[in-house]
Amino acid sequence: GKLVRVLNSQLQALADLEVGYCQGMAFLAGVLLMYLPEEAAFRAMGALLADAVGPDGAQQAAGAAGDDDDARPPPLRPGWAPGAGLRSLYLPGLEGLKATLRQYEWLLARVAPAAAARLEELGVPPALYAAQWVLTAFACPFPAPFAARVLDALLTERRAAPLIRVALAVAAECEPDLAAARDFESAVAVLKVQPLSWPPARARAVLDRGLGGRLVPAAALAAAEAACSGEGEGGAPAFEGSLARRPSGLAEAAAARAAAATRRGEVDAA
Repeated sequence: GKLVRVLNSQLQALADLEVGYCQGMAFLAGVLLMYLPEEAAFRAMGALLADAVGPDGAQQAAGAAGDDDDARPPPLRPGWAPGAGLRSLYLPGLEGLKATLRQYEWLLARVAPAAAARLEELGVPPALYAAQWVLTAFACPFPAPFAARVLDALLTERRAAPLIRVALAVAAECEPDLAAARDFESAVAVLKVQPLSWPPARARAVLDRGLGGRLVPAAALAAAEAACSGEGEGGAPAFEGSLARRPSGLAEAAAARAAAATRRGEVDAA
């Protein structure tokens, strides 16, 4: 169907053998196809994944133009526009996803400290709930209109920051219910189940708060990026968060569980 054609064409256009197809991409393409014709959805998908997009729809990913040892976004060519660069989320090892979750966790302690403290107390790391949000741009498990608003922001800003800002807005909205959560399971349900019952007006308010820039100003995003990418002892990032505190292999397992939940959502949607 259209979904398969858009995904196959996208992977061929990006020629990104390092990423290939990953869980979560189908949700992005699916939401785009709900609002756009097939060719427009293909171009929008390219703008989401690639680091740079040409006027004819050509795409370029970091390190995909012959610079095997350089993973930085390529310099923009004349007439080219930046892409959102979401491909980094799907790279082997999930390093892009882990970096995004570290920034989210660093900001959560400042934006919603009570929620951060309660989740820490109950042992609920961001990898268990926010990874699915990020990998699917909130298309799983949130309603399509919610995800469409996030995709619109990603296409407008051409960077991944809206994912972090909306995730923080959702967690901040859940803060009172998290304070009342009795255990691990109830806390996860607050974050992954309760938002699905929000009336449209409340969901729009959460999106307005996250995307408006007041909850997480640009300076805060820059500070989070600096805190999480700075070099600490032994070459480790200055802030590693719960991913580093979990025993070896469990961080990857948590991310894998999130990917498995995403995959189940794809099967259900089919």
